[in-house]
Amino acid sequence: MTVAGVSVSVEEVVREIEAIDRQVRNAAPAMSTMANMLVAAVDDEIQTKGRGRWPAFAESTLKRGRAGGMLLQNTGLLANIQPDSGPDFAEAWSPAPYTKRHVTGTKHMPKRNPFDIELDKVLEEMAAVYLERVAL
Repeated sequence: MTVAGVSVSVEEVVREIEAIDRQVRNAAPAMSTMANMLVAAVDDEIQTKGRGRWPAFAESTLKRGRAGGMLLQNTGLLANIQPDSGPDFAEAWSPAPYTKRHVTGTKHMPKRNPFDIELDKVLEEMAAVYLERVAL
């Protein structure tokens, strides 16, 4: 026989989780913040040359005078990452028409995918932002 205690039903917990979910979904401005966080992660991927994983310029490229240049920033289009968001999504994208070649690689160009970010890390940061907004 229990002298003192507390109990919670599954239904009560589910109701609270659903209430938090509604608060988060109503935090539409947070989605624009999330999109900007994605842009920052992609920018970081470009600046760090794929966190040091991308192949350097080919000799043929260096011979054309590209020594010292930044990878993926010849025209600046690919590095011009744009945020987009809505009530239930956030994304980062590039307006460059040739982005797919960098993401997949080609016969003459190695894969250098600026969207291959540390997604788990970014999602953790996003969750922290959401929780902070919900707690306000």
